[in-house]
Amino acid sequence: MGVKIDQIRPGKKDTKPQKDDIVSIHLVLKLMDGVIVSDSREQDSDLGGEPLRFFVGRGNVIRGLDEALPRISLGEIVRMIVSPDFGYGSKGFHPSVPPNATLLLEVELLEINGAIP
Repeated sequence: MGVKIDQIRPGKKDTKPQKDDIVSIHLVLKLMDGVIVSDSREQDSDLGGEPLRFFVGRGNVIRGLDEALPRISLGEIVRMIVSPDFGYGSKGFHPSVPPNATLLLEVELLEINGAIP
């Protein structure tokens, strides 16, 4: 399946990240049963309440997120369904994500190379 993207809030349509851009995002990662694995806005999360910052297209995050970002506009909020082969696969991510889990992500693209909406 890969990744299915549904828009929650539009962004700047002409401003999308490309490979090797540095992006900042807020991310909520859930399992299909609704259990929240991680929420970057929460202080007690593994991200400590801070946006996630990384290079696009370098494999620093799950494949589904890496490949979806160039389709998301600056300031846009999307909901994504990520199949296991584009997520954590047959190994999962112990202890939070079981093997072969389909993931639900809510992503807000906050910044591209320092530019904000």
